[in-house]
Amino acid sequence: MMIMDTVLMSIIVPVYNVEKYIVDCISSIIKQNGFDKIELIIVNDGTRDRSVELIQPIIADLPNVTLINQENAGLSVARNVGLKNAKGKYVWFVDSDDTIVPNAISLLFENFESDSDCYGLNLLWVSESDGEKKRVGIWPDSATGLTGIDFVQRMAHLTPVQRYVVKRDILISNNLYFPPGILHEDLEYVPRLLYYVKGIRVISEPLYYYLRRVNGSITAKISERNLSGLCQGVYSVFHFTEEHVDKANRIIYYEKVYEMFQHFIHKYSEYLKGEEDWSILGQNLAELKSVLKVIKGSLSFKEQIHVNCFLMFPSLYVKYRKSRIS
Repeated sequence: MMIMDTVLMSIIVPVYNVEKYIVDCISSIIKQNGFDKIELIIVNDGTRDRSVELIQPIIADLPNVTLINQENAGLSVARNVGLKNAKGKYVWFVDSDDTIVPNAISLLFENFESDSDCYGLNLLWVSESDGEKKRVGIWPDSATGLTGIDFVQRMAHLTPVQRYVVKRDILISNNLYFPPGILHEDLEYVPRLLYYVKGIRVISEPLYYYLRRVNGSITAKISERNLSGLCQGVYSVFHFTEEHVDKANRIIYYEKVYEMFQHFIHKYSEYLKGEEDWSILGQNLAELKSVLKVIKGSLSFKEQIHVNCFLMFPSLYVKYRKSRIS
């Protein structure tokens, strides 16, 4: 049996209806050099297909693999369950339709010698339709040494959460769990995570294959639940900023709240291509306005104009944004 105090990293993989991808995902992990020094936690989130059945033969005799079965509760809860059971010094969330590159763990181990709070990973987007691999949102080596707050301020493409390998103690001591029941949870989780990171080390070589699925992913079609999730992200980061972020850095997080608000508006304008449904905006309007009124004074002049337009004519502002992407 593996001695728990030698576990360098916990990899957490939630599983729900991914029988097409799960074998490739799990195989890419267990075939790694250094796999015996990590633990793999697979959380079966009440999958309704053959996902678990397919991987049982390849994990059955592995002492450092834990399979947790639960009723379906969503990706966030599955990740949280995995985190609560993790024992590794570092934690890496890996999605069950993705894979990691063959030398990922050994390269991470080499970098672990720096004992950084967090390792930022570059990734390759893999097209499911043709297998083409594409670098997207590359973080430069020069970002190594930035604090998490500086990372939020200076870097683009902060998500998905799979881009981070972080010390478990940071997650647990700061109660960094995913919000249950919403989509796009990474958008609100990553800024909260980075606030507590004192130093990031960027690994320039891509270690993660992020599958761009043809259909079936939560981002394949914009729905009311997508839009509600984006609003919840705006509120979550705003309230986190008010409650936890020191005043010297609030402007950085207010800017992130504004960015998330604009992402919601962009997605709403795309949603309106299908139908003129203003119910979601109506349900969230009062809270959105409340948030924007607080952060407005910290934004640039141009951003303040956008906020004022939305505050005065919200539906017209969304239609304006729609016309800009049509």
